[in-house]
Amino acid sequence: AATVPATVTIPVGSTSATFTVTAVNDVIADGNQSSIITASASGFVSGNAQVTVVDDETATLVLAMTTSSILENGGTTTGTITRNTPSSSALIVNLSSSDPTAATVPATVTIPVGLESVGFEIRVIDNTGYQGNQIIEFVASTLGFARSAANLEIAEDDPQWPWHNQRNPLDVDADGSVSPLDVLTLVNALNTGGGGTLPSIKPGELEPPPFFDVDYDGLLSPLDVLVVINHLNQRGVGEGEFVQSKTADQLYGDSDWVDHLFIRLRRWNMVRYSSSSRC
Repeated sequence: AATVPATVTIPVGSTSATFTVTAVNDVIADGNQSSIITASASGFVSGNAQVTVVDDETATLVLAMTTSSILENGGTTTGTITRNTPSSSALIVNLSSSDPTAATVPATVTIPVGLESVGFEIRVIDNTGYQGNQIIEFVASTLGFARSAANLEIAEDDPQWPWHNQRNPLDVDADGSVSPLDVLTLVNALNTGGGGTLPSIKPGELEPPPFFDVDYDGLLSPLDVLVVINHLNQRGVGEGEFVQSKTADQLYGDSDWVDHLFIRLRRWNMVRYSSSSRC
């Protein structure tokens, strides 16, 4: 807790001498500590004095990752949780992930008696579909300790599919809103080409929009139309500012565009038309 010189000399003609007491500044949050300083000399009765060293550390956890980035299909990696308090007792630490669908950690880990740290496993979830790189935050906490957080980047391993709108899969024409125009774009494409497997796009070829693959199955099919229709039926006509289309008005009118679309879907044997489907 504190150190003093090994010897001090009281000069001739003086009855006392001063010396420096130095506090030991460690990194352990072990509370205030008292030290007994003893002065002794031949032919003299020893003298004692007590000094208290006030601890300037707070109980803190330190969370660290063994790597800063891992591929989405990388399986597992590890982290370490460290405490700055005496290891005379076990410490249970809570762990959490900001996105358990991307990476999971144990709900708790225990730092055993006699140890300052313990490792734990981080399991990365290999999702299907392109989502881009993700930054996942992990947090370690327990009562009486300052919490700690650390990040892990999960690098995407799936190729980006050009026919799927990554920002909003329902926005087929990429105009910033979901509206009947998106449905009409899909229906026209189905009527023109018949649907089926969407081709890969070679360098230099014209890229989407339109983004025909709403459900991310690699196909242009009536299911893509149905996903957008169901969304519009749940939310009303559309999101954002709805822009009227003369083509849509001429084909379907203002009120029965859903009826006509369901009739077309019925011809493809994908859904059964029912007036209750719009309720």
